[in-house]
Amino acid sequence: MIENINPIYTPNMPKNNTEIMQTVTALVNTGKVSDQTIREQIEPITGVSNDAEQQRIDEQDEMIRITIRLITYFLESLMNLKMIMVITRQF
Repeated sequence: MIENINPIYTPNMPKNNTEIMQTVTALVNTGKVSDQTIREQIEPITGVSNDAEQQRIDEQDEMIRITIRLITYFLESLMNLKMIMVITRQF
């Protein structure tokens, strides 16, 4: 019966978010650590997995790209309108 027992060891390490964030900040400041590693390090604090955070980043980036395209289209439309107004004044 004892042979069927498989103990699982979980270290009882205190969770110190301040120390974790100081370490993460130091890693970020080196510029030599990947974004993925940083996201993995802050997961215990944020409660957001690396994959979920990457998806959020991708969605945010897509929204920024869409916003830039819309602003560009709007500005081009304004420039075209201004050109039309200048041309119609000449006649």
